[in-house]
Amino acid sequence: MGKQYQDRDKNFVDYNLGIPNGFDLPLRNGGSSPFYGYGSFIGAAQTFGRFVKYPFPELLEQVVGLHSVNLGIAGAGPRKFNSSQFLLDTINNGKYCVLQVMSGRSCKNNVFDYSQGKWEGTSSVWNKKLQKIQIAEDAWEWYINNHTQTEVEALVENTRENYLNEYFQLIKAIKVPIILLWFSTRKPDYEASYSQNINKLFSSYPHLVNKEMVSEIAKQCSEYVEVVTNNGLPQKLYHIVTLEHQQRTPGDPRSTSIYNEYYPSPEMHYLCAYTLANPIKKIIGEQ
Repeated sequence: MGKQYQDRDKNFVDYNLGIPNGFDLPLRNGGSSPFYGYGSFIGAAQTFGRFVKYPFPELLEQVVGLHSVNLGIAGAGPRKFNSSQFLLDTINNGKYCVLQVMSGRSCKNNVFDYSQGKWEGTSSVWNKKLQKIQIAEDAWEWYINNHTQTEVEALVENTRENYLNEYFQLIKAIKVPIILLWFSTRKPDYEASYSQNINKLFSSYPHLVNKEMVSEIAKQCSEYVEVVTNNGLPQKLYHIVTLEHQQRTPGDPRSTSIYNEYYPSPEMHYLCAYTLANPIKKIIGEQ
């Protein structure tokens, strides 16, 4: 699931990607872990565990006594899982599913459609007005700079409605108990600002998603877990061999920072695993 991350981040962490028997996509530690008696973890980079050696799905294996199948996909939204019967079958053959609240910024709406990426790079959209693929954030920035506040508000509402429908479709397709996971540096409750500032419109991850939306999704799930922390951020990045500080993407003038300031830190993953442990044990105990 994370080949593009392994290519980019090889100086900092080895994600140990492998393909289990019967699987056609690489998973973290997938080549060495038994693909039997497992729980599925579906989400984006936060679930995959970018820049961390031990993401929360892996940390939970020893605690709950079941293998974790980490289905975190870069930039994913709910549609990514709705569109793959193979992924749905994998989820439904497990014991439970932890479903991350993912970003809404790349969800389709009346102006932006999904790009043609198959498995990764899903944070891009097809701008129907400009007739080109754009990074979702760039597409939204173009829209708010060239349209009225009323038009922006309408597009946000349209996006959120589609986002919820895609989550409802995914939840309906999942036949095992679902734990909905909010994993962020912020609480779900926020008010979008419609000024010409994309960050105030989106808020921090998961972008565009508010408390009302989370409440609607949580009603359809067995459990809801909220993990809000910024402990360990910014995370200083060290070369995997020399242990020297190094910029995130060597040679890329756009990425000069030696810190991870966006993705959950190792400390955040430990807290997430700790918070999820009892709800997962409860579900397993009831089966």
